[in-house]
Amino acid sequence: MSETVNKPRDPDSPSSSATLPGLLVALAFIELSGLALLTFLALQNDAELPLLAIVLALVSLPTFVIALRMRKLLHERNELARHLHGTTISLEAEKARAMQLAHRDGPTGLPNRTLFCQLADAALANAASGAPVAILLLDVDKFRRINDRWGHAAADTLIAEIARRMTHILPTPDSIARLGGDDFAVLLQKEDLKHGLAEITEHIFAEIRRPFDLLGTPVQLTASIGAVMAPDCGTERAALLRKADAALYRAKREGGNRCQIFVPSMDETNELRTALEADLRVAIATGSGLGVHFQPVVDSSQHVVVGLEAFARWHHPTRGWVPPPLFIPVAEDTGLAVPLGEWVLSEACKVASEWPELAVAVNVSAAQLRDPNLVSSFTRIVRAAGVSPSQIELDVGESVLFAESSRSALARLRAEGFRIALDDFGCGRPVLKELRGRELDKIKIDGSYIHGLGFAADASAAVSSVLRLGRSMGVEVSAECVETREQEQFLREAGCERLQGFLFSRAVPAHHLRMALAGYRDEKAA
Repeated sequence: MSETVNKPRDPDSPSSSATLPGLLVALAFIELSGLALLTFLALQNDAELPLLAIVLALVSLPTFVIALRMRKLLHERNELARHLHGTTISLEAEKARAMQLAHRDGPTGLPNRTLFCQLADAALANAASGAPVAILLLDVDKFRRINDRWGHAAADTLIAEIARRMTHILPTPDSIARLGGDDFAVLLQKEDLKHGLAEITEHIFAEIRRPFDLLGTPVQLTASIGAVMAPDCGTERAALLRKADAALYRAKREGGNRCQIFVPSMDETNELRTALEADLRVAIATGSGLGVHFQPVVDSSQHVVVGLEAFARWHHPTRGWVPPPLFIPVAEDTGLAVPLGEWVLSEACKVASEWPELAVAVNVSAAQLRDPNLVSSFTRIVRAAGVSPSQIELDVGESVLFAESSRSALARLRAEGFRIALDDFGCGRPVLKELRGRELDKIKIDGSYIHGLGFAADASAAVSSVLRLGRSMGVEVSAECVETREQEQFLREAGCERLQGFLFSRAVPAHHLRMALAGYRDEKAA
């Protein structure tokens, strides 16, 4: 049985309705011609107009007028049809464009989350019958630093180049989708996996590791991948994506630049992280279980305590002490870093007001510096405690200090009187000329160099270089993680002014500070 296909008619094509006015005009013309002929014959014979001529005249004139009117109306109808035809074509184009926008990522042209989910559902339908399917979640390591340092426009350019490279090495252009930010998803089916998942991930890593040209500067990147296999781990898309995300989280927690394939134990990690987030929100809101411990900072030449560094601590009601490397990233990833940081500063100011002769340092993260209210809230907290901002030292990491998005906030904080310290200097090896262009009050040498004193050949040279840099910039230099007398002696003889570490004291709660400081003084006096 054949189908009848209704195709839109071109308004310029002829039709029976289009020829009717022409026939009427021709008929009227014939009638008028006959009338003219009869009139001529009658005049020649000097006779009256015959009755036929009169009839023809009465009939042909109205016909002629109607034919002209119909022709005009038909012309107008055709013009309207042309307009509607053009509008229909425009609407179809707009519809196609809307579909493109609904299913494609603008900057990269890759499938977006919506289209990826549709493609994944179709592939997983085959997985139910045993055909293997792999879902990979890819995240660029420390991509936030690119945003902070180079700006969003440059970051978008980089994302587009990553997408271009991936489409060239993956089986099809739609094998990879952009889910948002620097998050990508890869869908691989049976024919794509014939050489194994490891070979594909190695190709991905190789392309990511190749230097990118960013505004004329070569940039090295790494990435982390979380992978899950169907039907081994199920065939339900949402559950598989959650499992791939758990594997990705494990890869990033282990330092990044690697691929982790989901195993059931990772579900426990993801559930733990979710539970910690919920419990941390309650702890911040109520203050229950949270605390701040303080580690003394010692003057290397006078052997006296000149400062303290504050560290957040959390005692969970059922889990006990939660390590900071576990709950601090949760706070930074979930928007809790801002209220947690304000709470820590408030507690630090209580100690600062009790010990006005001591500088008190608190750590400030990139997540906090992105808060537009940071400067006003910090200033308000310090003034409410009756403490001078100059007594408070704000420790920031290298990536934070060099981020363009942080420059304004740090400058305003310094203008309010806060001291700015570069924490863990050397772990990222910043460009020294960039460091010289920043307003700093203190440099804190990364603990890895201190641990290497006496063991690593380059550790003493690196420490000496940082000390020379500090002197040339006119800023104070401090060493963390000092644990042995040999390290203390080297640092003191090299001219390091401030020392901090287990050799002098561990971080202790505020109510133990007086005892810790007294114990240090007694030890030195002896």
